[in-house]
Amino acid sequence: MSRVVLRRGESRPRVAAPRVMPSFADLTFVLLAVGVPVAMALPLLNGDGDLARHLRVGSIVLEKHALFFRDSLSFTMFGKPFVPYEWLSEVLFAAANRVGGLPAVAILAGLVIAATYALVVAFLRRRGLDPLLALAVGVLAAATSAVHWLARPHLFSSLGSILLIILIDGRPGRRVWLTLPLFVFWVNLHGGYIFGLIVIAIYLAGDVAEGVLGHGVEWQRSARYHGQALLLAGLGTLANPSGLGLYAHVTGYLGDRYLVNHTGEYQSPDFHRTSLQVFLIALLIVVAGLALSRRRPSYPHLLLLLMTTAFALYAARNIELFAVTALPVMALDLEPLWLDLTRWAHRLRLAVAVGEQHSRPGAWALAASVALLLIAATHGTVLGQPVTTARFDPATFPVNAVARARAANLQGHLFNEFSWGGYLLYAWPDQQVFIDGQTDFYGDALTRQYLQVTDLQPGWRTVLASWTISLVLVPTSSALAAQLVREPAWSVWYCDRTAVLLMRDAPAGAAVAPGSCGIQ
Repeated sequence: MSRVVLRRGESRPRVAAPRVMPSFADLTFVLLAVGVPVAMALPLLNGDGDLARHLRVGSIVLEKHALFFRDSLSFTMFGKPFVPYEWLSEVLFAAANRVGGLPAVAILAGLVIAATYALVVAFLRRRGLDPLLALAVGVLAAATSAVHWLARPHLFSSLGSILLIILIDGRPGRRVWLTLPLFVFWVNLHGGYIFGLIVIAIYLAGDVAEGVLGHGVEWQRSARYHGQALLLAGLGTLANPSGLGLYAHVTGYLGDRYLVNHTGEYQSPDFHRTSLQVFLIALLIVVAGLALSRRRPSYPHLLLLLMTTAFALYAARNIELFAVTALPVMALDLEPLWLDLTRWAHRLRLAVAVGEQHSRPGAWALAASVALLLIAATHGTVLGQPVTTARFDPATFPVNAVARARAANLQGHLFNEFSWGGYLLYAWPDQQVFIDGQTDFYGDALTRQYLQVTDLQPGWRTVLASWTISLVLVPTSSALAAQLVREPAWSVWYCDRTAVLLMRDAPAGAAVAPGSCGIQ
């Protein structure tokens, strides 16, 4: 082995320090990619009943190697036209479930969430933002959005939104063509592609405002770029199984006042809820920053802030879109104020900057992704020990009632709790449902009938009779269950603390005493 001998007066050659530290973006990714499926698996999978429906639809597509355009999952809408507008995300979730069960689904959702907020930090760092501010914005964006972290297709719209901001914000570059493949994927992942089109249009309107009101010298070039991006995005959205018909489906649902008003996530945020107060804090921080800043934000950024704020105040489900678009772009405009307010952290800022110089961006995120995918393939276990509690919670869904009913091969038209419809499609595949969470498909009329029955409105017995309902599966504490046990034709077949399954004209010996499960 040879060695280098230094002569007197010679200095040792400088050896570059190994770049082993994680960047702030990598750190964000690793913490969320690991933390979400490990610590948040139950709310991630049980926050509502839609995940189970997506798993069932995706599994059908995988089995048949084709999409379907007629309903076969319900007896109330059997054979009616069905628009497969989220088919790609459903296939991804179903494929994960096929490989590693629900733990793999939780890990996939965690990876999408982690990528979204890591990209928020990476975007700000690439634009030269102070690393402390970039990390703070990433953390605030994640905390603001966490209220709507559910393993559902909308996660891909959050990811698509920050990817779009990376493409269209700042000086026009040569990457406008990337808008086309982004929207080709986005339109098949989730209906939130409409939001993406609106964002580009807002930037284009902001460019024109800069020219008319701000006298900017670059606005024409920027407007041309955003106009091209909007055209390419529009063309990309046509690459879906329904073509232009998808626009009519998505906008038709959003314009249906009855369905929107009866869907929880489309209600305005209730700031009395602690989980939604984070959004209020984030909004107040932005307002205070604009009031104290000496520099006017660009019109594209200002219009984006106004639009996403209006969307988030109108419907709580849009808070996440505010967090991944308005927060990072406003940070670009408010950085001078941040630096002025945090002058005391100058040494810390320098130390962080040096640490980031010794990082290899993406390396830690890649390693974490590989490790998590391997864990997903083993159904969420490491050396045989489970690392996630990913499952459908028996306290939330009728897990035991469905298992008992399947074992007994119960058959008949089933009236079911709305939020359980998706779970029934997944766990009881040979039973068609009355309704499930996809109200855009079931429409006003059936939703009104469902509420007529559950609210015991006049004529509710007629609704059950018109659909020849012989089985009813509803929460044990529901008013409908309490009323049906008083009806001579109905008997309790099974009940526990979560669910009660009632049967019409039950055979002798099949009934259970209602009082045994607390029904009065």
